[in-house]
Amino acid sequence: MVLWCGVAAATPLRKPAVPVPVDSYTRAEILSPADNAAVRSNAGTLTVLVRIDPQIQDGHRIQLLLDGVPSATAGRQHEFHLENIDRGTRTLQLQIIDNSGHVLFTGPQSTFHLLRHSRLHP
Repeated sequence: MVLWCGVAAATPLRKPAVPVPVDSYTRAEILSPADNAAVRSNAGTLTVLVRIDPQIQDGHRIQLLLDGVPSATAGRQHEFHLENIDRGTRTLQLQIIDNSGHVLFTGPQSTFHLLRHSRLHP
C-alpha cells in the first residue's frame, strides 16, 4: 500500500463557489407604480421599477407580467418601459425565471389604474 503524505497538506484547500439556492429569493416586488395607484398617461406609456432580494443570480432573469401576460423582454434590469397600454385597471407581477423559462419565484400582484384622455369625453 502506498500513502501519499505531505503533498495534499501543503496545498491549501479551497471551497468551491456554492451558488445561492434557487429558493433563496425573498422578494420580487413592484416599487413603481405603487399598488392601487392612478397613473395618467395619454400615450399609454408606463415605467415600472422593481426590487429583487437577493440580487438576481447568473442564469436567472426577471419577467414582468401585465395582466398575467409577459409584457417585456425578460432580463436582469430593474426598470421596464411599457408602451400603448389600454386605459383601465391593470395588474403587474414579477417572476424570476431560469434560462429554460422555468418559473423559480413569483412576487405578489400589484394593481394600477391607467387614465388616458378619451375623444368621447372632451
